[in-house]
Amino acid sequence: LLAITNAKLTLGAITLGDSPTVPTNMVLSTEPAANTQVTAGTVVNIVLSTGSVLVPDVVNLDKSDATAQLTAPQIGYTVETDIEVSCQEAGGTAGNVVIAQSISAGTQPQMQTIVLTLECVPN
Repeated sequence: LLAITNAKLTLGAITLGDSPTVPTNMVLSTEPAANTQVTAGTVVNIVLSTGSVLVPDVVNLDKSDATAQLTAPQIGYTVETDIEVSCQEAGGTAGNVVIAQSISAGTQPQMQTIVLTLECVPN
């Protein structure tokens, strides 16, 4: 904000936006864009990072589809998979359908590892 004042520009609207990598309260973008030549007094609007991403509900999806959604650039999560202990004890193996996710759908903190529990395939 000091840089805007020092450049003789006028601070405009400050809004929030989700980001998979930009830390909370750091600038995501400006309008006009950074390094754009403007006249003194120009209004500069700022978008600050919430430090969050919008996590989708991937339950009942195929493991590969769920993983693709969660690792996409706009979310950027690390994905691990697991099966229920009772399945392992019964000698079952992991299937391909997600039956649970360790981080709920909705706005969640960025840069997390989410564990997808996969269906049990009995032997």
